[in-house]
Amino acid sequence: MHAIALFLLPLAVAICQDCDTEDVNLLNVHRDHHQPRHRTPSADTGGYVACTYNKTYGYPDGVVQVDPSSTGTPLSELDSRCSENSVAYVDDSEEASCILNSPGTYYDYGNWYASKACPYPAGATEYPTVTTQAQCETYYNNFVALGDNITINGTFYKLGIGHGPLKGVRGNCYFMEYESRYALIFQVDIRSWSFEFTYDTLQYIYNNQGDPGGTCLIPNVQIVDCADIPGMA
Repeated sequence: MHAIALFLLPLAVAICQDCDTEDVNLLNVHRDHHQPRHRTPSADTGGYVACTYNKTYGYPDGVVQVDPSSTGTPLSELDSRCSENSVAYVDDSEEASCILNSPGTYYDYGNWYASKACPYPAGATEYPTVTTQAQCETYYNNFVALGDNITINGTFYKLGIGHGPLKGVRGNCYFMEYESRYALIFQVDIRSWSFEFTYDTLQYIYNNQGDPGGTCLIPNVQIVDCADIPGMA
């Protein structure tokens, strides 16, 4: 049954990525078919998509979940960096690619705490994640307690916190993959073309090559239910 659930998850993501209602829980697609609640996430590359972020989706009502300077089209630095590096990218009125960028020390764990990472009373989104601020804070604290890395189904993930992809909001968990290196990120901040997260994790993803500024490196991402990560629920 676990293998069936993991096979269907990418299909559910593909079907629902353009949904505009905040109450769609992707994992309920499986639960309604009597799949077990506790599944182990997998780094099945079939579930990953090239990183983009939605420029318009906001939740709770009236809350801007994206960097206001990152909503226009075209985005001059994104466009110039990707054009200069001859990399295909997305940049229109609805979405844009997100590319690796250095945050310095901004997303070091010592600079963040649960209430800062989870500022909104309503936590539900269209992706499978938290439903309340209290739950978000619990997940954040549990995520930090996991340490620097985790191995799931034999795949090593470096852990970090930072910006989010797709239509993610604070409280989402997502897998990231770049050149066969994997990370697991807890979203604590806005969506932006400038894809930034914990520096040590960035260095792992970027194979310790330093600052990716000036490049157009687009990782692959997949949002997952935080509760399905061992040690989170």
